[in-house]
Amino acid sequence: MEQIDISPAHGQLIGKAMAQAFPGQTWTLLSQVGGGLSTSLIYKVAMDGKPYVVRLSDPANPLNNLAREYDAMKLAAMQNLAPRVYHADPDTGIALMDFVESQPWRGGEANAAEMMRQMAHLIRSLHDGAAFQQDNPLTAKVEDLWRQMRSDLAEQPLVQRNMVQLRELAPMLNDPADARPCHCDINPGNILYDGQRLWLVDWAAAAQESFYFDLAGCCNFFYQSPEAEAAFLRAYFARSLTPQEEAKYARMSIFVAIYYGLIFLFLSSHSGIALLSASEIDALPTLRQFWQRIGQGQESLSEPLSQQRLGFVYLQKAARALS
Repeated sequence: MEQIDISPAHGQLIGKAMAQAFPGQTWTLLSQVGGGLSTSLIYKVAMDGKPYVVRLSDPANPLNNLAREYDAMKLAAMQNLAPRVYHADPDTGIALMDFVESQPWRGGEANAAEMMRQMAHLIRSLHDGAAFQQDNPLTAKVEDLWRQMRSDLAEQPLVQRNMVQLRELAPMLNDPADARPCHCDINPGNILYDGQRLWLVDWAAAAQESFYFDLAGCCNFFYQSPEAEAAFLRAYFARSLTPQEEAKYARMSIFVAIYYGLIFLFLSSHSGIALLSASEIDALPTLRQFWQRIGQGQESLSEPLSQQRLGFVYLQKAARALS
């Protein structure tokens, strides 16, 4: 095994998982793979020239529900929506899967339409598949985040205003008729393109949830213009939306902005950086402009100040939609 920065305990866990999945075979640790904002450690290993991914999560972390996560991951893999799973043990927090070499998405107008069709088909197939385990509603999780947030952030007027709106929206967002097996974290880091098709990865948040959350979450990251958003929704439903569907989606889009706003504020709250002033918050760019700044290297989501800025950008978007 190559000398890579990995603890002996993690090396032993990987060795046991490989031995159980492929008895008697020799394997090699290749590299550590970036995990985005995830707290899990992800490693690339190889056996007989074929690469695999090992994901290590802390089973003692109260934020992890590995039994639910691994159940969803296995079900998605059986439906060919996620890479094949060879080993997943919630007691030790280790999962072993096929490695997908992610490639840039194909450019051009025609290819963009094809990629949108694939995205809509992937998510619709997930929603039409086997049910996942239940979890606390996403609205309740946001309440938990708010309660754990630094007091100056939790009491900030824009945060308070959005929490009031969240509580008014919650009953409408939790319609049992809309519950489907959902990924609940569809973002560019969790969609892989192998040159032919798309795959979903990272099932930590997956549960039975309103399917509108996956749709609004996907558009939040991939289809931000009104035209692209409308085209994606038509591709997903394979028809025009009814007025009721449009109303439910619109409410969920507001919730998604509140959801990500509170998540990024929560992430920033561990750093001790100063709270932005009201004038600094008012001067923040729009969400699309902020993502452009990230792409240009002017902001970094690994930096607490950028996290706080993005959190307030999301909350401003939600507040404008509700005004």
